[in-house]
Amino acid sequence: METLSFAEEYQLPASLERWIVLFPTVVFVLFAVTMSFDATQDYAFALVKENNLVDALTWVPALLGGVLGVILAVRERRRGREWVIWFFYLIFALGLFFLAGEETSWGQDFHQYKTPDFFERRNEQGEVSLHNLEGWQGKNHLLRLAFGAGGLIGLRAGKSERFRDIAPPIALRVWFWLMVAKSVLDIYIKAYPPAPMPAFIISQLSEVVEMLVAMAGLLYVWLNGRRLARSSV
Repeated sequence: METLSFAEEYQLPASLERWIVLFPTVVFVLFAVTMSFDATQDYAFALVKENNLVDALTWVPALLGGVLGVILAVRERRRGREWVIWFFYLIFALGLFFLAGEETSWGQDFHQYKTPDFFERRNEQGEVSLHNLEGWQGKNHLLRLAFGAGGLIGLRAGKSERFRDIAPPIALRVWFWLMVAKSVLDIYIKAYPPAPMPAFIISQLSEVVEMLVAMAGLLYVWLNGRRLARSSV
């Protein structure tokens, strides 16, 4: 199998690959550091509050990724791509739409409509979202773990010609490892809770990881869309 450079494979500047690789680590470390110092932690915590910057940088990329994912699935189906390829992108796009919906409580954050009785009784935050329902609240790290682990598995599967067209770009490897590491840390602190402030910082960093999940999803469908377009020429 021919190995192409990032610029050749995606028809993008090679410098963009370095930015993609560095971005998640820089962002995560920046938030972790600013949350740890008294002088900056109030500002950092404010950014991850509901309906603030990190929230917006989660649902917007998730929504855009969902739209691009549907377009990619339809395009590849029309081109006669094997069904497992276009169907995977369609399911992935629906997953991104779900993330965007959950992040905005399915529009409740914008329109402030009344919470239906079902969610009022069963949702830990009294809002329209599935991830805060009784029994699932506090377990969202498992979804982030599944996303990160799935990305790493996809990188391995990409070595097979059959699955190469749905394999994630190698530039996202650091993103996936960061998600897995943070999720493992979440599992550990549930078994061995640290002091209150470190525990709070770790929990708030989960919002940053959710943002990275949405951004990684957008990058995945955008970059793969460019690669598949190039390969079909």
